[in-house]
Amino acid sequence: MGEGVGGIIMKIVKILEARFLKVTCQYSNGVIKELDVKPLMEQHKHLQGIEKLSQETNFSKVKIGIMGELLWEKLITINHNMQETIWDYDISPEFAYSHSK
Repeated sequence: MGEGVGGIIMKIVKILEARFLKVTCQYSNGVIKELDVKPLMEQHKHLQGIEKLSQETNFSKVKIGIMGELLWEKLITINHNMQETIWDYDISPEFAYSHSK
């Protein structure tokens, strides 16, 4: 885990709201910010399963991971050498903080 603002390790400590493609979080420094996930979905549209986030029932399943990141469990399907695996999708707390309003 990298450093956040001013050399402080940044973590998401609470998800206050998860509504259509936006997540409002409280960070370990007490700041509350809202992240728009739509641009990330567009950047990661090559990932099979990312489109599931546009469904409110899937989007609202966001959790806080062990490193203080936003986490959607078992969302992305990876096919490699004729083997299919399901991966989690996460957004680091540093990225979320710096790209939130």
